[in-house]
Amino acid sequence: MHFITESELRTTYRKAPFQEFTLKPEERLTPEGKQFLIDKKVALIEVRVSENGLEEVEELPEFSFYKGWLSCELYEAAILAMDYSVTMSQELLKLEQEVNEMLGKEDDKIESCIETVFESETFELEAVHLFSHHGKLLIKLKKIEEFIHLIHAKYPQCQKSLQMTNKKLNEFRKQLVGAGQ
Repeated sequence: MHFITESELRTTYRKAPFQEFTLKPEERLTPEGKQFLIDKKVALIEVRVSENGLEEVEELPEFSFYKGWLSCELYEAAILAMDYSVTMSQELLKLEQEVNEMLGKEDDKIESCIETVFESETFELEAVHLFSHHGKLLIKLKKIEEFIHLIHAKYPQCQKSLQMTNKKLNEFRKQLVGAGQ
């Protein structure tokens, strides 16, 4: 059993800063080491050996939290969309399933991201949008857009999935703004 200390992590980090740290089954972190990773916002990945001898990579709890949060936001948007269009509501539910599936794939987590430019059409909410018949839904879609940018900032390797989601949200917003005029 090897205990990884804060000083070991600090030395390694000074040589080459890292964004994630993989903890092998025979390794443990000291409390100070764990705090160092938290302070530097380094993701912790634990590799465990299952009963059948296969290695399992435990999904980052924080990443799982973000996925769940995004799902809830999309569910809320689907409920709000019911006032406008059953079709849009169903499309939002379908989008939630697609996003959850894409973000759950191992390839998306491991995929290296050389270019982290997140290109998306930005939608600025104005008073006319807020007080329109679809104001609540437009606010919810804007909130989801901003949350997607937050996830991308933390997990740039998910860029492809997040950009696709943002593109679909923009299509919904265009439908709503076009319908409200």
